[in-house]
Amino acid sequence: MTDHLITYLTEKTNFSIKFTQMNSDKRATERYQMNSINNKTIVLLSLATILPYQLAKGEISRRSSLVTNIKKLPRGLYIPSKDSLEEINISFTKIKSRVMRYQSDSRVEPVKIKLRGNSLMLVSEKLARRGHTVYLYQEIKKSLPANYRGKEIVVTPKILKYIDPAKLIRLFSARHRRVVAFPGKLSNEKKAKLLRQTRYFFNTSQQQRLSRKIVNNSFLTVDRDLLPEFAAKMVRRYTIFRGPNCFHAVLAFQDPDFPKSVFLNVKEELGYHRAMINHDELWRALDENFYEVRPAVSELKFGDIIVFFKIPDDSSVAFPSFRWLKHTAVYLFNNYTFSKGSKSSNSPYTVKTLQDEWHTWRKILKRPAIKIFRRASHNLNKKYTASLQDWLY
Repeated sequence: MTDHLITYLTEKTNFSIKFTQMNSDKRATERYQMNSINNKTIVLLSLATILPYQLAKGEISRRSSLVTNIKKLPRGLYIPSKDSLEEINISFTKIKSRVMRYQSDSRVEPVKIKLRGNSLMLVSEKLARRGHTVYLYQEIKKSLPANYRGKEIVVTPKILKYIDPAKLIRLFSARHRRVVAFPGKLSNEKKAKLLRQTRYFFNTSQQQRLSRKIVNNSFLTVDRDLLPEFAAKMVRRYTIFRGPNCFHAVLAFQDPDFPKSVFLNVKEELGYHRAMINHDELWRALDENFYEVRPAVSELKFGDIIVFFKIPDDSSVAFPSFRWLKHTAVYLFNNYTFSKGSKSSNSPYTVKTLQDEWHTWRKILKRPAIKIFRRASHNLNKKYTASLQDWLY
């Protein structure tokens, strides 16, 4: 193995090595440039220092650290809990706002209804207010070009007035896991572990409330007690904008100002809200502010980012590319995660299980794989420069 690593390093004439020294409460990262290394003695001396961190971070063998079986992900702190599946719906107020604003604001996603068998009458019968089926059918038909063969229709203000609100919002329903945890059954050591893992994500009032509940052995609801500021505000909610996506959600979970930083979210996509994070922007954020966790040697912790990759069929591709990135979620505890399904307004912010996430993305991706990233400790208290863009709420 040593000869292989020496060959790898000596053949590279220009590369950067991220060298990390661990202090008791701080991880300081320095970057060294090594050019044209030919002396094996120097390389061997360097390996003793850099190899443990390089292997942990996956810099040398990135592909080998991809996890293709979620059973191999060691769960973090176990808290006795129970959950129930809850159906959540977008409010009719948000539906109406999308219908009224999408033509004047390109960031607002229009409300679209899928056609089944191109039958306008079937759609009208399913969605119309009582006694308004014919009116809805006629209004839909007037809004479409002659001989329309599309698979969906856009809801206009005139169409909306004939639609039953309750029937419409059910088209965009989603499932959310309502989780209740019982820390009173934990040992004092595990209670302290829970507080340590959450403290960097919670503001002062959240930390104090969580501490009081744990001391009093009160039950905890994930939606109210175990999510940081952004996630607690957005869980079970929909937006009206196209753009806010799973990449944005996991970064905002770390710090609400993080994805708004002018140094990270540098590109504004036409027709999308400024909050959207692109694949390359997430890749850079992970590279600069996080380090990779090897599941073989470290259990998952609260706040870890779970990244889903699509492995290309071409086996000659050596390392993951930002183009492989497909989905992200945040690990909470036990099997629970926080995420947003997509950049669409039709997908809310929800709590799921790792199995839920894996099952969904295994159907979408032919060859899914996972990597775990953790926020570097020297960035835990970092303040980000936020742009003064309008926000989601």
